[in-house]
Amino acid sequence: GTASYMVGEELKEMTYNDLYAYFQIRGTPTLWFFTTEGALLTNLPGFVPANDFVPILRFIGEKAYESTTFDVFRGKTSDYMGNAKIVRVNEEEYNYVLENDPIALEYEGQEVDIYTVWLTRDESTAEELLEEGVFRVILLN
Repeated sequence: GTASYMVGEELKEMTYNDLYAYFQIRGTPTLWFFTTEGALLTNLPGFVPANDFVPILRFIGEKAYESTTFDVFRGKTSDYMGNAKIVRVNEEEYNYVLENDPIALEYEGQEVDIYTVWLTRDESTAEELLEEGVFRVILLN
């Protein structure tokens, strides 16, 4: 198979073997973690069980790598759940999330669970959900 990618305005193709060699991928899945500025932090090759993966996500999400090692961080308790955010999407993306994400619901006045991914078409509703402590609100743009 091949993978497509953009270089400026030009669409290029690369075989999966070339892609894996370029990124030095030795197994799948391989996850790549970047800073908010787009700089590579690290990669994580292969399957990782949830009890190991969650601390890795928290380590990166909290930017703990700036002040400690993962081994030290892992021994500490953390209640980090991510940064609350409104994600603006188009209609196709909105419907895709609604149909495919098992924890996503369209908000219609139900009791608010902060861990549900709530979808709404109304900006003020999205902001109210965020104020109630919801972590992810998807707003049809």
